[in-house]
Amino acid sequence: MTTANSLRISELAVCLSLFEVGSTTLFLMGGEAKQDAWLAMLAGALAGLLLLLIHLGIHHQEPDWICFCCFVVIWVKSWEPYLT
Repeated sequence: MTTANSLRISELAVCLSLFEVGSTTLFLMGGEAKQDAWLAMLAGALAGLLLLLIHLGIHHQEPDWICFCCFVVIWVKSWEPYLT
């Protein structure tokens, strides 16, 4: 585990690759939109902002959890009423 002030090269590489993959889908949406491509980019940016805010909210409530652990706990809590 890294400290709050350090970033490993592997973490930086993963972040950059995820950014590139996310940008690619926006360019595909924008290419089909023609003159209204800015709407596709705005929709993608707003969706990304929403996901970021959700992630930061979860991390603020449970800072010691790993991302996958958060996913499992939230998934089980949200689907538990339907599974029983």
